[in-house]
Amino acid sequence: MEAVVEGKDFSFPGSEEAVLRLWERLDAFNEQLRRTEGLPEYVFYDGPPFATGLPHYGHILAGTIKDVVTRYQTATGHHVTRRFGWDCHGLPVEYEIDQKLNVKSKDDVMRMGIGVYNEECRSIVMRYSQEWRTIITRVGRWIDFDHDYKTLDASYMESCWWVFAQLHAKGLVYRGFKVMPYSTACNTPLSNFEAGLNYKDVSDPAVMVAFPLIGDADGAALVAWTTTPWTLPSNLALCVNQGFSYCKVRNRATGAVLMVAQSRLCALPGRKKSKGEGKGEGKGEGKGEGKGEGKGEGKGEGKGEGKGEGKGEGKGEGKGEGKGRARGGQGGGQGGGQGGGQGGGQGEGKGEGKGEGKGEDKGEEKGKAEEEGGKPGGGEKGKGGKGGGKKGGNSKEASAGEAAAGGDSVAGLDASMYEVIGTITGADLVGMKYEPMFPYYADLAGSAFRVVADSYVTDDSGTGVVHCAPAFGEDDYRVCIAAGVIGKGEAIPNPVDDDGRFTERVADFKGLYVKDADKAIIAHMKEAGRVVSVGSIMHSYPFCWRSDTPLIYRAVPSWFIAVEQIKPALLANNAETYWVPEYVKDKRFHNWLENARDWAVSRSRFWGTPLPIWANEDLSEMRVVGSVAELEALGGEKVTDLHRHKIDHITIASSKGEGHPPLKRIEDVFDCWFESGSMPYAYIHYPFENKELFEKNFPGHFIAEGLDQTRGWFYTLMVLSTALFNKPAFRSLICNGLVLAEDGKKMSKRLKNYPPPMDVVSAYGADALRLYLINSPVVRAEPLRFKKDGVFAVVRDVFLPWYNAYRFLVQNALRLTAEGLPPFQPMTARQLAASSNVLDQWIHSASQSLAQFVRGEMEAYRLYTVVPYLVRFIDSLTNVYVRFNRKRLKGRTFDQDCRFALSSLFHVLLTVCKAMAPFTPFFTEAMYQNLSKALPQRPPADAAAAAPVGDGEVGRQGGLGGAAVDEEHLEWAEDSVHFCSFPTSDKHVDERMERSVERMMKVIDLARNIRERNNRPLKTPLREMVVVHPDAQFLEDITGKLCEYVREELNVRSVVPCADTSKYTSVRAEPDFSVLGRRVGKAMGAVAKAVKDMDAAAIAALQSAGEVTIAGHTLAASDIKVVRDFKAPEGSSAGDMDAAGDGEALVVLDLRPDTELLEAGAAREVVNRVQKLRKRAGLEPTDAVEVFVHLHGEGEGEGEGDKASHGGVSDGGVGSKGKEGAEESPLQRILVSQAAYIHDALGAPLLSADYCPSHAVVLASERYSGVAGASFTLTLTRPALCFSPSLAVNACNGNAEAATAVQVVLMARDPAKLRAEMAAAGGKVHVAVDGMGEWDMVQGAHLFLSVNDFLEANPATRP
Repeated sequence: MEAVVEGKDFSFPGSEEAVLRLWERLDAFNEQLRRTEGLPEYVFYDGPPFATGLPHYGHILAGTIKDVVTRYQTATGHHVTRRFGWDCHGLPVEYEIDQKLNVKSKDDVMRMGIGVYNEECRSIVMRYSQEWRTIITRVGRWIDFDHDYKTLDASYMESCWWVFAQLHAKGLVYRGFKVMPYSTACNTPLSNFEAGLNYKDVSDPAVMVAFPLIGDADGAALVAWTTTPWTLPSNLALCVNQGFSYCKVRNRATGAVLMVAQSRLCALPGRKKSKGEGKGEGKGEGKGEGKGEGKGEGKGEGKGEGKGEGKGEGKGEGKGEGKGRARGGQGGGQGGGQGGGQGGGQGEGKGEGKGEGKGEDKGEEKGKAEEEGGKPGGGEKGKGGKGGGKKGGNSKEASAGEAAAGGDSVAGLDASMYEVIGTITGADLVGMKYEPMFPYYADLAGSAFRVVADSYVTDDSGTGVVHCAPAFGEDDYRVCIAAGVIGKGEAIPNPVDDDGRFTERVADFKGLYVKDADKAIIAHMKEAGRVVSVGSIMHSYPFCWRSDTPLIYRAVPSWFIAVEQIKPALLANNAETYWVPEYVKDKRFHNWLENARDWAVSRSRFWGTPLPIWANEDLSEMRVVGSVAELEALGGEKVTDLHRHKIDHITIASSKGEGHPPLKRIEDVFDCWFESGSMPYAYIHYPFENKELFEKNFPGHFIAEGLDQTRGWFYTLMVLSTALFNKPAFRSLICNGLVLAEDGKKMSKRLKNYPPPMDVVSAYGADALRLYLINSPVVRAEPLRFKKDGVFAVVRDVFLPWYNAYRFLVQNALRLTAEGLPPFQPMTARQLAASSNVLDQWIHSASQSLAQFVRGEMEAYRLYTVVPYLVRFIDSLTNVYVRFNRKRLKGRTFDQDCRFALSSLFHVLLTVCKAMAPFTPFFTEAMYQNLSKALPQRPPADAAAAAPVGDGEVGRQGGLGGAAVDEEHLEWAEDSVHFCSFPTSDKHVDERMERSVERMMKVIDLARNIRERNNRPLKTPLREMVVVHPDAQFLEDITGKLCEYVREELNVRSVVPCADTSKYTSVRAEPDFSVLGRRVGKAMGAVAKAVKDMDAAAIAALQSAGEVTIAGHTLAASDIKVVRDFKAPEGSSAGDMDAAGDGEALVVLDLRPDTELLEAGAAREVVNRVQKLRKRAGLEPTDAVEVFVHLHGEGEGEGEGDKASHGGVSDGGVGSKGKEGAEESPLQRILVSQAAYIHDALGAPLLSADYCPSHAVVLASERYSGVAGASFTLTLTRPALCFSPSLAVNACNGNAEAATAVQVVLMARDPAKLRAEMAAAGGKVHVAVDGMGEWDMVQGAHLFLSVNDFLEANPATRP
């Protein structure tokens, strides 16, 4: 393995760029496909985007989901073809060309020629394809752009023809009508997208018209409200809501009987007002009189709340609900809220009043009116009265918004003008006939001019009655079809031509443009006495984006797929699919299917797949063509392109023989959703090619797109697959939500409210962006507020800890070679099984559990659960395994134990690499490239013979590798981690050990909390920790296998198990007020007292039985909180002990001071100073140094003795008594007594500064104080060569001069290279000195590689 830089210096984006170059060099994606050929197919359908725009976060999210799943499936033994697709037809393309060429109408296209127009469209469809390729590749998605599919390809279009021909053969195709936005200026229908481009606020008429019911005993007329009077000549039905109640009301003045929904009585126009004086009184807490005149207009009605009475005299009336806005003479309604309806002319107003002002009613729409009238007279409004209006002694409580008249009470009705004479349900109205408004369609009277019902009729506006003209409203058409007013596919009554003018069918208005005909139609209806009110409405209305003229909604001929016929099969097939999240399938998509209507698949456009229908003029003869070959045979010419300008000229001879005109292709093209819904067949040119491949693997295994596709691609896929094969198109689906800007708004280039995706990738890397998206609610079909800081958090919390664990392995593996030891070679599984270290066993088990978990979640397509589990695992790896095993990993125990630890860490990191490769393809690749250098390299013959294998099989046999042949061998190194099989779980999973380590970490956290609470830092040793837990196995583990780690981490001398919770705790019961308060009500006080009085025996009985009866109430165990309080054992005083628990375990720490413990704490302080000095010197953990200490005597000044010297034994040296006759200092005593601990912690002894050679290279030196009351200087040096002078002279045949020359030569050598050379030569080094001779110097006899080595061999000699 090669050395790696510190985490702070590692560039994740830079590393990813290097990985991209590696993949390009390896041709990695294609190589992976080659290696998996012959394995079971995993069929993935990639929904095609448009290439006329650039990819955004939504595309990156969906692409990441698809890439994770397909990489995983490849690693688990499947061949996964991944071809990118492009949606090339349809409106987005035409829209751009229309703008470019200033196309305003169909005629413009015909003048330039369809061929010219279509070729212009073709020229831009792949405009941004290279940008797509660059971005998609950069975020790590492996997909084939070189063999992509395009919906404009002749092969793709031919399969669409086959699909349509099959549907036609099944009787599922018919010609009908679809109500669409229509431009009368351009003579063309528009899509909903186009209709939404140009909305304007306009004023339109708002009229109420009467439709007398035939045979009604009271002569009642249903009242409908409309803002499109021009549609009334085409009226064929009236629609009500069968769940509403409808009231008949008689106009007191005219005797006319009108019928509207009871909840919409307020919409009926009130009594007209006139100008003049008004005089009024208010009764209640205040009275007043006043006169005033004024004029004013007010839109709406006054609004307010209050209870009381108000009386008034004069002309005017109180009225119900509305929203008031008055200007001028305050013509808008006043009163209301303060007195309950001011100015109640002939009657009395009362209740929670909402008053309306006085004036002439000029029309009303949705509770808004334009009025003019006198300012109400009167002074104070009545306040505070709570009675109610009375007349003649008959009183009745009025509800909010009601006005009383003669004792009658109906919500919102102007009681002075109307009286209620009856009520009928909407259901009872259904089927009643009525008199047509106009006679133009009297011939349809058999099925038309009757009342129908539908739930789309609401009571939030209008009258609760909707007039239906099926040619001019989508709901109108649907309702009339459902009620049998017209037949599906029949010619629809439509008296408006392509220019928006009435035809001669509407003789009275023939030639008038529909919008201009409104006034004439209203006048005609007034003359016939059918107008109830006339007003106006200001609302937003769609205009044609090309001509800037108002759009109308108009039924246009269209070709339909009869979806409603196959609805039961659709629902059944949906039930067979698996969705994440499931509720989208069971609710949103299921409901959409339940309400599915026949699908209009044709569009009157140019750039698209032409409908393969050839027909005569009246459609009495028709031929649906299902293939290119069929068209060539019927048309007599070669066909290579199926676009309109290439085939529209082809005719097919009539089957009726000569003399009959040939069949011509109808002009329509397919809706682009039909093309995308045909993708499973068309992208592989089925059934003309790949027939076996398709039929063996349909339905496809997996798709993934956004929530909006429930009404788009998911729907069209399901419809076509059900219609063709009675199967779903897919088996599994992941539905993602919408990615929003950080402020919760839609991402907008104009607002610049989000960071560009490539900026985020350049800053943090694609892997971080991938994990951030995968780990968010958006993968569960919920919205995500994108935050750049969230991507950084992934780097900080996931990648940096993961990288640091990997770097620690590499550093310590390379240290072996640097120290002259045999290089690191990972152990095999069988060798590792011999490790007796509990954390080796645990981390191996935990890594297997990670692989198991990832596999299980990926099989269930729950991608969002993987990252949290990975974060927890990385935390355990770094903060448990690496942290607790630093000594072993650094080689401070013994060589074999170090290799056990390094091998364990190596295999864990390798396993994690393979398991996480689908999620983080770059980082795992970079890590694997280095780790695999420690694996045996595949022989060239094996590499060339790589052939397919199954999930987890051995790379030696070819195909995907990454698994060992058996426990005796290591796996071969692969060229890429993505050529490795997904790790398989094995028998080494130890659930008990994983559970015990998890509990151990909780215990450690609890103990840390106790220390912090009592101001006992970790450097202060404590004598004892008691762990109280009912699980005997855990207590056995925590005081046995895990005890060493707990003691060291918490700096406690002993860990004591305890299964008896009563020894350290007292138990009490507390009622759960949030639960019991609602249930026991007023008895809560008595119950709470009884619960708190429960003793330990009663609590134990509750826990055993699960319930208890208290104060006559049966309480479950969950109703009562059992609280355990720490109880210090007998004989201990306050402050001696403290405890913390988590509901499962209780930790008790003995906090009493101890001399020996204090000395150990001081030793830890010294070690801490050494570690900080190493850090200040910029040393790596693996850098070897020697540490020298000089203890300063009392009165020694700053700087004295700071530097190590080669002189004699100085005062204060380790183990000396200092100056002659001086007592040994406390710190001297501590350094001696704690020498073993210090050696263990530093990996080397702390040496007296007297032993520091003058030639040693000093790395850092610093003076300290405050430890055991002493001052001392620490000095770090490189390990220095030391010689045995007498033996060295002997080695040089007694030549002292030669021995000195040899020492000079060796000290000039690079220490690391010298160490490696001696290790390779068995501890010897050959030295030649010019003119003197050559000698072999032996390590441990003639020379030593460090001062410590010399002192261990020569304890009585100074180096």
